Amino acid sequence: MLKSSMAGIDVIKSDKLKILFIGTAEFALPALEKLLSETVKSRVIGVVTQPDRPSGRKQKLTSAPVKHWLQANNHAHKIELFQPERLRIAAAEILEKTQPDLIVVAAYGQILPKVMIDYPKYGCLNIHGSLLPNYRGAVPIEMALLTGDKVTGVSVLQMTPGLDDGPVWAESALAIRPEDDASSLRQSLARIGADLLLKVIDQLDDSNSQPVSQKQLAQQTDRQLSHCNVTDLGHDRGEIRSDTLAGLAFNKIRAFVGSGGAWSKLVYKDKVAELKIFKAKLHLNQSNRGWGKLTKEGKSLILNLPKGNLEILEAQLPGKNRMSGQNYLFLVEDEPLVARVAIRCADEVLVFRREKFGEKYLALPGGHLKKGEDFNTGALREVWEEVGIKLALTDLQHLFSVTEPDFKQETAVYLVDLPSKPIVQMRGEELLRMSADNKYELAWVKLDATDWQLLRPKPLKDRLLKILRQG
Repeated sequence: MLKSSMAGIDVIKSDKLKILFIGTAEFALPALEKLLSETVKSRVIGVVTQPDRPSGRKQKLTSAPVKHWLQANNHAHKIELFQPERLRIAAAEILEKTQPDLIVVAAYGQILPKVMIDYPKYGCLNIHGSLLPNYRGAVPIEMALLTGDKVTGVSVLQMTPGLDDGPVWAESALAIRPEDDASSLRQSLARIGADLLLKVIDQLDDSNSQPVSQKQLAQQTDRQLSHCNVTDLGHDRGEIRSDTLAGLAFNKIRAFVGSGGAWSKLVYKDKVAELKIFKAKLHLNQSNRGWGKLTKEGKSLILNLPKGNLEILEAQLPGKNRMSGQNYLFLVEDEPLVARVAIRCADEVLVFRREKFGEKYLALPGGHLKKGEDFNTGALREVWEEVGIKLALTDLQHLFSVTEPDFKQETAVYLVDLPSKPIVQMRGEELLRMSADNKYELAWVKLDATDWQLLRPKPLKDRLLKILRQG
């Protein structure tokens, strides 16, 4: 093997298969590393990657992972690097300079022009992070997690002008573990894909080895054709609402870990904020109380949701660092104390009509006390926050208190008589929890309604206990 130097680049003269490698993200690194090893029967004669881009708060010009890896591992001076803004425009020049026998593509970020796909003797091979024809497109790994798949995989396919629709040379399945997220799964699939690529390259001259059409794969495996793109990971898709099932919320957290994080709305310092959640542990149960609320168990931060809860392991508030859930326990109110207020005008009382997953019930205005509040102060604040009525301590008449043993929750119930019905508006957390499956409505209900007998404490106690159990 002879070496000569030309334009500062080491040119290796050999009979090895000449490969042009096209990739940008970390998913491409294991394949590039394998191709650059001395044991393979090929040599990389050029690398195409995305241009350096501004990154971070200071918008510092940053190299793509592939370029950074080449520089860090002392390969940059041996291999010609191309960083075109538009590959379609630069394609002819790159092909003329490199004259590849094969092009390998992995997580590049631009569509290859037809001239590049048609040029090499062996065409173009693409490493794709799904079992095709499932999840053709840009975010297959994230979509497998978001959909709740139990198994995913990686495919090496022959590229065509269509989007990930070429025949498949090789594939390998991988079980998705509960602890996997998009980052860990991407690393595993990238390593598997690199090994598959080398096997495929070794078979290119074997007439007995041919790729399988995706239509045939679908028939053999009962897979369904599906597509995905970056819009599937839009900010709104990452929201965890109070009516989001715990299992789906867990899948969102794992899928969105590299895309800004899944998030949930909460009231922080009297403002609506987004709590980003990057890592969580799923606990399935049939809980039907406090959906969307943060609580704590020991030193764990818990987000309560339908069909279970999430133990938040890593999270971030705006303006704060990404930290463990334990560092965000201050978001939880320690005291399980509740103040409820029956606001009465003549023969009517003001209540919340709520419909949650088809179940309808009524609730008095009020809610959990903040740290350091007594029942009276909490009652006044809750009424103002929820229905926009300002009251004084002298307006409150304590009816009774009740304790719910299951939740260790003590509730004080007050009565307020108003001479006339004010214009009321729903405020506070109820607005955050509104959704198609979780509706609130303020309404005046007559005292003689079958649901309410506010002048008799025992029926009200019974009703209140039922409300507490429902959430």
